[in-house]
Amino acid sequence: MDASAWTKEDLLKILHNADTGLLVSVPDEDRFVEVNAPVLSNLGYTREEFLSLPLSDLFDTLPLEKQEKVLYKKNGEELLVEIVSCSLTLSDASLYTLTTVKDITKNREIKYRLKHKDQQFKSLYLYNPDTIFSLDMNGRYTNINPSGVELFGYAPEKINGSSYLEFLTKEAGEATLSHFRKVTNGETVRFETTLISRDEARHIMDVTAVPLIIDNVITGVIGIARDMTVKKATERLLTESEQRYRSLFDYNTDAVMTFDTDGTFTHANASTEKLTGMSIEQLRGKSFLPFISEEVREETRRHFFTSLQGQPHQYETQLTMSEGEKLYLHIALVPIYIDGSITGIHCVAKNVTELKKLNKKMNHLAYHDTLTGLPNQRYFHETIEQKLASGENFALFFLDLDRFKFINDYMGHHMGDELLKQVSRRLLRLVGTRGNVFRYGGDEFLIILPEVDTEEAGEIAADITSEMERSYDLNGYEALVTVSIGISMSPEHSNTTAALIRQADNAMYHAKNLGKNTWQVYNSQVQKRKTDLKTESHLYKALANREFFLVYQPQFEKDSSHLIGIEALLRWRNKDLGLVSPSEFITIAEETGLIVPIGEWAIREACQQAKAWHDEGYPPVKISVNLSMRQFYHNDLVEMVAQILQETGLPAKYLELEITESMAIHAEEATDILNRLSGLGVKISIDDFGTGYSSLSYLKRFPIHQLKIDKSFIKDIGVDRENNDIITTIISLADSLNLEVIAEGVETASQLDFLRRNGCDKYQGYYFAKPMKPEQIVSHFNPKLFHK
Repeated sequence: MDASAWTKEDLLKILHNADTGLLVSVPDEDRFVEVNAPVLSNLGYTREEFLSLPLSDLFDTLPLEKQEKVLYKKNGEELLVEIVSCSLTLSDASLYTLTTVKDITKNREIKYRLKHKDQQFKSLYLYNPDTIFSLDMNGRYTNINPSGVELFGYAPEKINGSSYLEFLTKEAGEATLSHFRKVTNGETVRFETTLISRDEARHIMDVTAVPLIIDNVITGVIGIARDMTVKKATERLLTESEQRYRSLFDYNTDAVMTFDTDGTFTHANASTEKLTGMSIEQLRGKSFLPFISEEVREETRRHFFTSLQGQPHQYETQLTMSEGEKLYLHIALVPIYIDGSITGIHCVAKNVTELKKLNKKMNHLAYHDTLTGLPNQRYFHETIEQKLASGENFALFFLDLDRFKFINDYMGHHMGDELLKQVSRRLLRLVGTRGNVFRYGGDEFLIILPEVDTEEAGEIAADITSEMERSYDLNGYEALVTVSIGISMSPEHSNTTAALIRQADNAMYHAKNLGKNTWQVYNSQVQKRKTDLKTESHLYKALANREFFLVYQPQFEKDSSHLIGIEALLRWRNKDLGLVSPSEFITIAEETGLIVPIGEWAIREACQQAKAWHDEGYPPVKISVNLSMRQFYHNDLVEMVAQILQETGLPAKYLELEITESMAIHAEEATDILNRLSGLGVKISIDDFGTGYSSLSYLKRFPIHQLKIDKSFIKDIGVDRENNDIITTIISLADSLNLEVIAEGVETASQLDFLRRNGCDKYQGYYFAKPMKPEQIVSHFNPKLFHK
């Protein structure tokens, strides 16, 4: 031991502060120079008495390795110790030997007790009337007790090393395979099987099997099998079976309880006590019904008595706690049969309160606009489809604010958001119970008014335009905004959603062309905007004229030095129109179907560029491309993606396709398409998450690997507390579903800090880098990862 920096005082301080017995001696001298209190206490000497003893009276040698030795106390009693010594050289060059003395008498006692326990277990094994056996991981017997040998009728040598299947009927053997797999995967199983003994007798065996775990590794199976062919054995099994499952009952994290046929508690585990706030002694003899919330008590009582008819039963109910809080429970009821009669009910109650809260929150997000609280597009589509299916007559209003862009651009987005909130409240007040108001997107709103004719619809539209003329107070600024309204009637104009929206939209733009702040009902003379027609005309030629190009925005993890992906973004530059905004041409491309060939070009171009970067030696990262609704449901999407990957040579794992939540409208078809894409090896990400349809059931079914938090949430970080809650909910949801999560539209350090603190470490946005040309983005690759 290196003690060259120690003084003698240091050594003495360590010696007398140690809990372990320590002795200090001088090499080649038959004496001790110091001893600490633990040694004196164990041997019964005073310090002066011990230091006067010759070293050789206690020790023949001072071993450098651990060694057991018997020392004699002052009173003559033996003391079993473990000793080990080491040499010390202090700072003044003086040499000493430090000896550790550890009392191991208790260790010997423990070994004796373990041996005694082992003998007890051996007795249990040898003399147990049931068959006790063990199997290796291949299902071969490694041990069997005498009762088992007697039952089988074979010598132990014949049984050990043989597969357990050799002693079962063919049908029973096939039925036990799944049980064996479960046990070797860590589960405890209980089942019945049929064993054939040497005398060809069939024995119905009740088997309980558990994994054999050594050093946290499953090495085989241990089982107990009871012969159920004798009625007396059956009766004994009923008693012992309850004891074997006592642990499962007592330590279950769910509330497990047993009722008699009147619904009175007879047994309950600790989780039940925690749930009800009462001990089992207090619960026993009480009915469960008073614990149930009054409004669902009668329904819960009916569920209970349904289970008494003999069928397992599941349902949900709720408790009202003393402080008024409601707990939601998922209940599973299982009848208890004894001698063919139902004598009671086993009940397992799982607390699903938090899951319900999360479902409710996600359901609200799925069907409502986060800014205004109005029902969103998803809600609108479901509502109008229901009305069309029922044959109901209604008017559809398409509203667009006339000066919203001016306010949004010159007063700021926060003022624009405030205006949208006030407009929403005003529309709700005006429409009232006569219809439904929806936010369609941006500054566009939809209203469905059932059972009105054209004249009534016009009167309501006139009231709305008049009321919307009144000024809005935007944090002290008076803003004047008007609204243009287009109206289509069902079934007069159409009986399909798409046509009614298009007709109302066209009528609305006709109202704008008439000077705005007015309304128009659709008729055959109403046409689309000239601007749209001109854009559409050029759009048809854009692909052939090679007017499209891609820009690339990098995605980072933790900071801008760790590039993890690149999103390819479509752009269009036309010689007459100039650089056209995607918001202007994407919608037209969707309506005309041009989005399918344009989208195919974008995927191929992105894959070619990604493969080029790989070939140039840059580190391989995934390239993300957006899919539109129409492109997603096109019948050859999967084949087209597979062909592009084959043509470009880009490994599928480096292509990520981004879909929107609204694509889940046709859930079964969407699931099939996504599974086939995933089968190619392509990654799937949900873009703009939180703005559309986000059913938890579909998130679990879809083979997605990433959620992308929409930039509309990111921009309001620190401004709107509810907005912050939505973001943390999305991050928590992604974590619970084992999905990655990335935030888009990160523009400030405060936004980045909030995301990091709440567990989101992947980002994309202007704070890091704007969309850029291919030759510009290579500077963001980590040069340490170049492979050429």
